[in-house]
Amino acid sequence: MYQRFTRGREIVRAWGRGLTAAEFIIRRGDSSLDIYPSDATSGVVPGESADRILVLGEGIAVGMGVLTHELAVAAQFARQHAFVTGRGAEWASVEVPGFRLRRTVEAIDAERPRFCSTDVVVLMIGVTDTLMLTSRARWRREMTATLDAVLERIPVDAHVLVTDIPPMENAGSISRAGRMAAGHQARMLNAITHELIDARPRCTTVPFPPHLRGQLWRPEGQQVPYAGLFAAWAQELCRAWSVPATNRRNPP
Repeated sequence: MYQRFTRGREIVRAWGRGLTAAEFIIRRGDSSLDIYPSDATSGVVPGESADRILVLGEGIAVGMGVLTHELAVAAQFARQHAFVTGRGAEWASVEVPGFRLRRTVEAIDAERPRFCSTDVVVLMIGVTDTLMLTSRARWRREMTATLDAVLERIPVDAHVLVTDIPPMENAGSISRAGRMAAGHQARMLNAITHELIDARPRCTTVPFPPHLRGQLWRPEGQQVPYAGLFAAWAQELCRAWSVPATNRRNPP
């Protein structure tokens, strides 16, 4: 009976994986609706003693949904940080090939000079891995390699902010069953990330903007909603980085 139960559970899990993956493939088939900026991936907010901000990751890290990088996370974070601190800011964004965690070290190595001279790195990744059903063991292994690679390359007084995977149960472009499966997967991957971050004093997890957690969202390019999302996320990043270094693992 136990073997029958185990086999049944495996079939249900396989069905869930197939459902989510199939829906992801169908959704990406309509990726022509996605828009990305075509302007410079770096910029400056004028001011003295400029802090250097580097955002690394998938579509949400490099401006999916907006037409200019000035509306994307990196620039919005830089402007909000400059406003709060009174200092200038230099910002840049780096795209991870394929939007998969397994290729972040490749992206880091390709932009090594930027990492060697930054004050804060923001890692925004996981939506694609969630929908492509990256296993928890693989996520742990690849996130460990990513964090270690970043920490080895950035200055000793620089910091790493890792954003949570958004609440995938609110991804309005897939079915309710697919959303529930993806939401559970995202929560499990986030829990692993939090565990790894807790063991690294120069790293902080950054939550998805609380007031947006209950809203359905769609990955197609919609400039106004995405600009607002990035502004809200920039605020969370500012809050996390403004905490004294000894307390940054537990941002308010």
